[in-house]
Amino acid sequence: MKQMIAIVLSFLQLAPISALASEVKTDSPSAASREEAQAIRITRKESQQSTQGSADHFTGRVRIDAPFRGEAPARVYGASVTFEAGARTDWHSHTLGQTLIVTEGMGLVQRWGDPVEVMRQGDLVWIPPEQKHWHGATPDCALTHIAIVEHLNGESTEWMEKVSDEQYGFLPSEPKKVAGKSEEQSKAQMLFGDVAPKFTELTDKVLYADVWERPELSKRDRSLITVAALVAMNRPPQLKSHLGLALENGVTKEELIETITHQYCSLNIKFVVSCQQTQTGGPHMARTVAELPSGTRITDYISLGVITKTFPLSTIQEVLQKTERTSLRQRDLPTHVTIYYVIALALYMRASYREILRCLTEGLQWLLGPEATLKVTGKSGISQARTRLGWQPVKQLHDEIVKPIATELTKGAWYKKWRLVSLDGSTLDVADEEENEKAFGRPSASRGNSAFPQLRFVSLVENGTHVLFGTKMGGVHTGEITLTKDVLPSLRPGMLCLADRNFYGFELWNQATSTGADLLWRVKKNLRLPCEKRLADGSYLSRVYASAKDQRHERNGVVVRVIEYKLEGVPDPEPLYRLLTTVLDHEAAPARELAAVYHERWEIETAIGELKTHLRGSKIVLRSKTPDLVKQEFYGLMMAHFAVRGLMHEAALKADEDPDRVAERKSRWNPRGVKRKMSNYRLRPRGRMKTQIMNIEITIAHVK
Repeated sequence: MKQMIAIVLSFLQLAPISALASEVKTDSPSAASREEAQAIRITRKESQQSTQGSADHFTGRVRIDAPFRGEAPARVYGASVTFEAGARTDWHSHTLGQTLIVTEGMGLVQRWGDPVEVMRQGDLVWIPPEQKHWHGATPDCALTHIAIVEHLNGESTEWMEKVSDEQYGFLPSEPKKVAGKSEEQSKAQMLFGDVAPKFTELTDKVLYADVWERPELSKRDRSLITVAALVAMNRPPQLKSHLGLALENGVTKEELIETITHQYCSLNIKFVVSCQQTQTGGPHMARTVAELPSGTRITDYISLGVITKTFPLSTIQEVLQKTERTSLRQRDLPTHVTIYYVIALALYMRASYREILRCLTEGLQWLLGPEATLKVTGKSGISQARTRLGWQPVKQLHDEIVKPIATELTKGAWYKKWRLVSLDGSTLDVADEEENEKAFGRPSASRGNSAFPQLRFVSLVENGTHVLFGTKMGGVHTGEITLTKDVLPSLRPGMLCLADRNFYGFELWNQATSTGADLLWRVKKNLRLPCEKRLADGSYLSRVYASAKDQRHERNGVVVRVIEYKLEGVPDPEPLYRLLTTVLDHEAAPARELAAVYHERWEIETAIGELKTHLRGSKIVLRSKTPDLVKQEFYGLMMAHFAVRGLMHEAALKADEDPDRVAERKSRWNPRGVKRKMSNYRLRPRGRMKTQIMNIEITIAHVK
């Protein structure tokens, strides 16, 4: 008896044979045990077993959940079985037949000698006794079904050979009944149905027949052209159909992703989706829930695709494990999806919380595949999920991934051997809540206090790509210098850091130089910098000291190179510009070139403008209501900006163009100050080793 039970359960993998044997009692049951056997028993979900399908009986990844078995005289056994896309059983038969109840997804089933048939959610499938068959998921969609069998004298299943790839094949077309018989639907029939029969006929004869059979291009190449065209025309339904056809024609999944991404960049579609409400017949009433335009757009998939490409799931899971934030049980909004959601908040600043989640789940479903089970929870569920996640994992993910990305071929990112980076800070408005005001503070204004609390942040920017990295944040009353001390460790040897005159201080200068990076900082005109040695290019060597007393005694001084220059031909320039640098060799970096390079510092103004105006949206306030969620949303915003700039950098490399010129707008060239006055001049070296001096007269001042 023990052996028969073990044989039956080996199919469903309910428990090891040894465990089953220990459950079988040979003694006569007592009255108490008989009474217990008559009672109703409920096995709670959390205590139910979950095992992986054995490779001896399955192909692909299969999970068996919630196994059950009836006790004598019942002889029914079953379980909920989940097949990932492409997974299936081996050929097998059942002594007394089998019943399948499809609970989710789409699957295939085939009896030996018959064609493959499709199973969908809600279908009930009966497989007669002793019929050789197999069943499983489709190539591109997962399947979950409840399998129910009965045993006869301890036997229920006979396993046979594997289902070959040729036998498995691809998802067949749906049969269409015409004049009492069933025939296979064509691609055009699946797309247009009976709505336009003549157009369907022409499409079958021309588009899917003659055109695709022309020898000048292979079917694989025609699939790539078709996918690119459908992306350009924004036709998601047709695109979804053609993706499967492209795979059949030999196009790989990676090639499809690259084709869609490249097409998206080539069309110069705006990288950040505009989520403004569609105005229909007048303005919306107050408190109307902000929604995205109806329908799923390719731009939604691409925007979310940029996120998943930049922040891979494996890295997110590692960060969640390090911060002990992994989901302990399956939720409607798991922690890894919550992180993607936090980043997506920055892409849809004007849409409601739930609308963003709807767009996110649709996009992730398309990107991650049908096996990903994602649900749209309510607003309170979203808030609870974000609170469970906290802000620390988001910050750690930001710190691990958001780094400079310029390569040797990136134009405008280098001055000779140095990677150009700039240092600066800014502020952001946060929701007007009492907790936020206590945590971040409210700045003073000309007539009292500001309308909103604010946070302050300081960042480094990679000039050539506008990537903001090393970012640290605090309350609005936290000084920029205080935050800068935490930002400077992100500097690395080989960088040339630019900063304005408000950042210079002896302690901060020494901390920055200890990182191994070179510095080019502007200083105030009242700083005493006596000339110790005049160099051939007009610059000179001097020393800086921690205090005036140290300077009087000439002790503990740090050698620096001073560049003093004037701008000729510019209306209303300042009388004198003074730069300090750690690059002491005037032949490696002449003074005129460094003076021109310094004005690249304004790239950080442009990058912060992209973050605050183009990505976040003008006059948009961070929506989170508590300090922890504000911090979480802030780092999500920084990561969304990084993802977009990464995609623009990739497009610029393919076009052999400066990333600044990708999707460039004229308004970007009018920040303020010197940059505004010099906006008509080309300041940037466009190659790594070639240096161009800006077309404006720089006079190196010989100041005593």
